[in-house]
Amino acid sequence: MEDNQRDWHIKLKSALWADRITHKRSIGNSPYKLAYGKEARLPISTKLPTLDLANSLASFEANDLMEVQYFELLELEESRDIAMKTIEYQKLQMKRVFDKKANPKIFIEGDIVLKWMS
Repeated sequence: MEDNQRDWHIKLKSALWADRITHKRSIGNSPYKLAYGKEARLPISTKLPTLDLANSLASFEANDLMEVQYFELLELEESRDIAMKTIEYQKLQMKRVFDKKANPKIFIEGDIVLKWMS
């Protein structure tokens, strides 16, 4: 980036892609998986379809494919719920840490305070 700062917009797309497919500890998955329900495929794997995928699709009938999609949707919903619970738990932990360090202010009548007009 330091070599030529004028082409940052070209590198931004790759940087954002890498960030979106990276597993985040705070949510327990990658943002890509939570949005689309599947792990991201690298661009090279879209050019070279795997034999396993072709064989698995050939062995399913139409009803089986719908059932598989239904279970994938349920799994996606479950992983999103787990991510939300993880986020809420981490927020609670951060609140506890903040509350330990915070000094409660006790005001009594007659104290002079600054009132913000918002």
